[in-house]
Amino acid sequence: MTGLVLRGVKVLTPALTPAAVHLLALLVEHVHGDDRWRLGRLRVVPSNARLAAMMGTCGRGIRRLLSLLEANHWIVRRYTASNRRSRPQAGIDLAPVAARLADLREAVVWVAEEGREARRHADGERPDGRTDQSALEDNLSP
Repeated sequence: MTGLVLRGVKVLTPALTPAAVHLLALLVEHVHGDDRWRLGRLRVVPSNARLAAMMGTCGRGIRRLLSLLEANHWIVRRYTASNRRSRPQAGIDLAPVAARLADLREAVVWVAEEGREARRHADGERPDGRTDQSALEDNLSP
């Protein structure tokens, strides 16, 4: 799931910084097991301090990145009545990621197709309409 997020999110939301995409991938890694994805149990409760240590940044940076992810509809931060996020009924809800899994898969396929097309174009086409291989053979013949 993490690889899908890393490859697809940037295509769907180009405004996200690499740090925000990395944080989203870390949050996705906190959902342990496919069963939790299937059952929709997608709230994770890592503290800002833990996330900051994992990313090598400060708590303020994590709050800024979480705000960016929430503004772009990738997460929902849920709090208790006492403004706590570290309780099972609260946390960071990744249901928006689950809702966009099909879009993520399509984005990854699109990127792969674009890459193959670019390689085909770069490998086989010259401005004069000939392939690189035929031009090379002409240059080598006596």
